[in-house]
Amino acid sequence: MLQNRLTDEQLLQIGKFKAKEKFTAPKEPREQAEAKAYLTQDDKKPYVPAESLMACLIEAGKFIRLDKKRQMSTAKGTLLPGFLSVEEFYLPLIDPKTNKSAAWEVDMRAGRNPNGGEAVCIVRPRYDSWSFTFTALLDTEQLDEKVYRNLVDIAGSNMGLGDFRPQRKGIYGRFKVTSWKRLESYSSAAQ
Repeated sequence: MLQNRLTDEQLLQIGKFKAKEKFTAPKEPREQAEAKAYLTQDDKKPYVPAESLMACLIEAGKFIRLDKKRQMSTAKGTLLPGFLSVEEFYLPLIDPKTNKSAAWEVDMRAGRNPNGGEAVCIVRPRYDSWSFTFTALLDTEQLDEKVYRNLVDIAGSNMGLGDFRPQRKGIYGRFKVTSWKRLESYSSAAQ
């Protein structure tokens, strides 16, 4: 998986809250990649934001038909948040081989500037071995559990997570379900 988090500085620039600096010294590739990784603030452990997983599931909803007239998601909207919610805010990335935090490497590749077409170097963190666990609250009165499982399978194979994923004509970010457990009694704190 390739990650490409917008830094706080980039977000401020987009919102025009801060003037763009005229010159900054080029950073080393590892420094550039680390700035784009989703890492916890306190212990710098990698994660996937729940919003990213939810966006992935919403896009996969375009392949799920609810009845003869409705799809779970369309280009203009989605019904998914009414049926499913991811209960965590972030999903820690774990290396399935070591059962510890997933390690990342610097990924450098050529890209094209969309404005001028010139070649640019794109530097991002790349996770070669990763997994995550999440808890979802499902409305099984509205949809059968098999529909949700199908949704997650489609999301992992057709949509993916991160940059250069299948949804964006890429090869990274695919995932598959290795364990699916139904928790009969689950209580969630009100948010």
